[in-house]
Amino acid sequence: SASGKYFLDSIKETARKRAYTFGVFRQPKFSLAEFGENANCIGAAALVLENMLDVAFQGTWGLPLSSKTVSQKQIT
Repeated sequence: SASGKYFLDSIKETARKRAYTFGVFRQPKFSLAEFGENANCIGAAALVLENMLDVAFQGTWGLPLSSKTVSQKQIT
């Protein structure tokens, strides 16, 4: 959003102080949203759509659409 540029440096500094950066962990990357002023509306619509599809998929297959633990073996 338009106000993001005012907070980005402060957020980066705080994250660099608190983030784990050893081994496989790297510094987090930050960028401003690219959807502009409508980002919050687009995100809200995406959550509604995900919820609707989740309910529909669960009714069809008995599995939640957003489940990260569902393996291909469970589906077939």
